[in-house]
Amino acid sequence: MRKSALFMYSRRCVAARRRRYDHIVVGAGSSGCVTATRLAERGSRVLLLEAGPPDSSPLWRVPFLSALGGQTDNRSWHHISEPEPGLANRRISQSHGRLLGGSSCINEMIWARGHPKDYDEWAQLAQDPSWSYDGLLPFFKRSEEDTTGGDRAFRGLDGPVTVSLPQWKHPLSEVFLQACVEQGYSMNSDFNAGDNTVGVGFHQVTQSEGKRVSSSGAYLQPALRSAGPDGARLEVISGAHVQRVKFDGRHAIGVEWEGGSACAGEIVLSSGVFNSPKLLLQSGIGPRSQLESHGIEVVHDLPGVGTNLQDHLEVPMPLAKTWGTSFGDFLAGSISGSGPLSTIGVDSGGYIKSDESIEREDLQLRFSPWSFLDRVASLGACLSRPQSRGAVELRSADIRDPLRIRFNFLAEEQDKLTLVNAVRRLRQILDSSAFHRFRDDKAGCLAFESDSEILDFLGRTCRSAQHAVGTCAMGVDDMAVVDGQLRVHGVQGLRVVDASIIPSIVTSNTHSSVIAIALKAASMMTEKVASNSVTELPHLHPAIAGVQVQPLHNYA
Repeated sequence: MRKSALFMYSRRCVAARRRRYDHIVVGAGSSGCVTATRLAERGSRVLLLEAGPPDSSPLWRVPFLSALGGQTDNRSWHHISEPEPGLANRRISQSHGRLLGGSSCINEMIWARGHPKDYDEWAQLAQDPSWSYDGLLPFFKRSEEDTTGGDRAFRGLDGPVTVSLPQWKHPLSEVFLQACVEQGYSMNSDFNAGDNTVGVGFHQVTQSEGKRVSSSGAYLQPALRSAGPDGARLEVISGAHVQRVKFDGRHAIGVEWEGGSACAGEIVLSSGVFNSPKLLLQSGIGPRSQLESHGIEVVHDLPGVGTNLQDHLEVPMPLAKTWGTSFGDFLAGSISGSGPLSTIGVDSGGYIKSDESIEREDLQLRFSPWSFLDRVASLGACLSRPQSRGAVELRSADIRDPLRIRFNFLAEEQDKLTLVNAVRRLRQILDSSAFHRFRDDKAGCLAFESDSEILDFLGRTCRSAQHAVGTCAMGVDDMAVVDGQLRVHGVQGLRVVDASIIPSIVTSNTHSSVIAIALKAASMMTEKVASNSVTELPHLHPAIAGVQVQPLHNYA
């Protein structure tokens, strides 16, 4: 870091220590950007902390380049699991965005909610009907600017997240859809129209004229550019890796990061499915035995922290070598947003059943018509309602040590059965006449027949779809971490707002769900606040009362 930048960062940290905030939001990813911005709009003084750098380069709006940029060490959290017994003892990697905007800067941009019954299950587990699909629908609609012409009963027009169809569609994607129709699957033009989620079609994506729309671009940056009072109530510090939450007894009063600390009436962890439980554990909230084994003082014995880890497991099947993409096409994408640079290679897919006897679809089809490196197309299926559950644990009390992550993929027999059926469904699609001239008949996945051969193939080839959730699950049972208000059980002044609170994974990509969670959280947190004055907020803790409030400034 340059000397001038270091001085500016140090000055911000000193200023943050002297100020009193209503809320500190830890993590400026998909959920943190939304939560912090909405809290500020509703009158709260907010400090938003992000471990990574700003998303200031315009290249972060170019989908293909941003996906590549997300693989660099200082722009992503790279998590590696322990050997997975169900996957031939392979270690499974996870990359999550580490910059303003988080994973919304590097993900596939797919905007899909899943099935309404996914959320009705949340409502049952939380014993709170406001988490049902009907309860969340206003937040889904509020988040989006739908440009696809979807049903206005389900779709929003005035939200900050622009949702569109892909600007550039690979020709082979049309072949994939034709093959699916040949096998009896219906076309679906809008997977977000209520319970009409079954079928195949082109994905809707978070793009505006072929450029990526991240949560930072949609929510945070407009607030920071604003000259009005909303911007004045929001401060952002990047490069601030929070190490622990500070407590007075069981009341959260602030956070500490390397070179800085700050206090607030309420702390919101939005650090993601791995880092939010890690922060809780490092701060003394979690299973007593685990905390004591690392010499961490126990603030509250909460056994569910880090458990209930879920993810979509994908089985990919190679298709063929596809035609190339010219340099001119790539230039067109960078200039007009209409070429291959406007995608990261997944523009079509769908939702089907592994067995027609089940109630609703349990597989997500993912068609990748090209790869930049080898131009190999593949057709995959994700286990969209997995039964297997994993966990994350601390390796030590050192915040710098990586977590011990165990997904336990394919630990449950039902998951094995579902993916065995998935392979057979994929092979039927690949055997369609539409695919005959593209199919790679030498691919090993087309040769085996028995369940044992397919299971062996699954163990060698399955990969994470990067949709991990659940490690700070919402609910009312003994293993729940947060309640229906997203408040951490057993303590005060602390909430978790991100994918880690999801009690059961949705049947689609998770980005739109996380945005809805953040909007609902900000609404719940401010619904009783009628004044913009910090001193009148009822949740202000005595330990930080009397601190001088100074004017806030914006830092991108």
